[in-house]
Amino acid sequence: MKKMATWTTQMVVVGMAMQMVVAGRAFAADAGLEFGVQDDLTVNGTEGAIQDADLEVKGYSLFGSTNGLTVPAEFVSGPGTVVIASNLFVNGQLKAGSIDLSGAAMTVSNLTVEGFLHANGDSLSVLKNATMEKSLAIGEALTVTGGGAMGSLNVTGNGVVGGTLGVTGVTTLSSNLVVNSTTDSSDKTTGALVVQGGVGVGKNLNVGGALGVTGNGAVGGSLTVSNVTTLATNMTAVQSAYLATSSGAVGIGNSLPDSNTKLQVTGGTNTDDYVAKFYSGTTIAAWIKKK
Repeated sequence: MKKMATWTTQMVVVGMAMQMVVAGRAFAADAGLEFGVQDDLTVNGTEGAIQDADLEVKGYSLFGSTNGLTVPAEFVSGPGTVVIASNLFVNGQLKAGSIDLSGAAMTVSNLTVEGFLHANGDSLSVLKNATMEKSLAIGEALTVTGGGAMGSLNVTGNGVVGGTLGVTGVTTLSSNLVVNSTTDSSDKTTGALVVQGGVGVGKNLNVGGALGVTGNGAVGGSLTVSNVTTLATNMTAVQSAYLATSSGAVGIGNSLPDSNTKLQVTGGTNTDDYVAKFYSGTTIAAWIKKK
């Protein structure tokens, strides 16, 4: 049994077979995209048929390197063409309209030719500041228009402070605290209420405007966002993370998912821009990019 010869013979054989399969179909222009797999690609389908194939390649296919390859002038290229730069092994049936094995050998286990078979080679072998020093109890309203210092203050009525109120100890309110100023906040040092230290909230916190956080944020429970969320930097999940929406659709990029799409990734506008990369450790395993 002899070794297989040059790629010329095998590409002619498989190319003509693929052309028979795709005959009569219309093909769109090249979109200029590339989907790559660094290592093995496995397709585990077992019930494919001509109308529902497990693996469909409707364009020009190349197996192996182009280095040193020269396609003969008489070879007809087009959708469905397959070029094989090395050996071809077929363990089942190989059917073709016609086969030209001029100047080469071919090894198969079962070969059926319904048209013309021409063998002109050597052989045909059948394989992301209020201060007070003592306590002061007031049953009515308290109005302070300037600065001052006080120790213990108990106000059972209304209190209005026209200047600055500084408290150096713990302040406890048995009722609500309402700040009527409408001054907006643009950062952590501006607004109707400014707290230099931390704030502990025992129950719900509702913000009617924008929420700005310049440091880290930790959410121990669920985080619900009912509108568009914009991140100026990376978002990192310490543990597992998932996105759940009412419709089940998730969009990554600068547009909402199409109505019939559950996961949509938008990007890759310019040449060599990647739409997505997939890594195994530090090694890139697969990618989609603009050619």
